[in-house]
Amino acid sequence: MDANRKRPSGDESPMEVSEKDDNMRVEKRNSASGEAQQVPPAVQAAIYAAVGASEERITNAIRTSEERTKEVIKTMVNQAVREALRNYLSVDQLQSRR
Repeated sequence: MDANRKRPSGDESPMEVSEKDDNMRVEKRNSASGEAQQVPPAVQAAIYAAVGASEERITNAIRTSEERTKEVIKTMVNQAVREALRNYLSVDQLQSRR
């Protein structure tokens, strides 16, 4: 598709950014078949320019988000384990007093 042409009004295919082998790819999903089509590099550059970020900055933001998510999950699991151990130990102590 020519970057200067407007999309036909019936073409509501979403653009998706995915990461594969540390290379960013922008794909256009064909709403009829669900197939992904590679978007030309010129269009990708226009998308990055439109959001005011370089490919590297977008990749770094994705990685940072993933790392933060992992840390939040790790913290939640640790808190749940501590709570379960506290509950177990308090029940065990109550039973041993009887």
